[in-house]
Amino acid sequence: MALITLIVFPLVGIVALYFFNDHNFQIVFRSYIPIWEQLVIGLMVGIIAGLLAWYISESKWVSPKSSKYLGLIGQLNLSHLDIIIISLCAGIGEELLFRGAIQPFLGIWTTAFFFVIIHGYIDPRDWRISIYGLSMTLLIAFLGFMTDEYGIWSAAIAHAMIDFVLLELMNRKWKNRKIELLNFSNRF
Repeated sequence: MALITLIVFPLVGIVALYFFNDHNFQIVFRSYIPIWEQLVIGLMVGIIAGLLAWYISESKWVSPKSSKYLGLIGQLNLSHLDIIIISLCAGIGEELLFRGAIQPFLGIWTTAFFFVIIHGYIDPRDWRISIYGLSMTLLIAFLGFMTDEYGIWSAAIAHAMIDFVLLELMNRKWKNRKIELLNFSNRF
């Protein structure tokens, strides 16, 4: 699935730009600062944003709903390499589509909201997950501003780091929970 995101999403973006926009896909790769600076900014922003997203997901308002996602991720039994690959594929593939192709049409805020809705983080029937979704909308909009200010690679690396931090922390929490249950059951 990660490789599909890495390959298909940018292709959809290329097709959309080709048919619906007067500039080519190369403009997506415009760079306002050197790529190495974009990578450093993306790493720093991504780690901070990932930790902030984790903090929000663990808050008393959101935590009852985030346990559903914890179970889904935990059952995948991801290795560190799996988490790295998934994070990079999602970060690069989704940013090339959303920031590179969709954002020029819809703007930063609409694209951010659309991104969060597609990921299922806005649900009018569930205020808990919507709190998380609204906070993620702010974080994702920030990636849009990063793209406009620094370049697409800053946003792609930030996105990858957000995913990496969240997946890594969820994976650890799931494994700790399994160990606690095992230790509890061994007592009897």
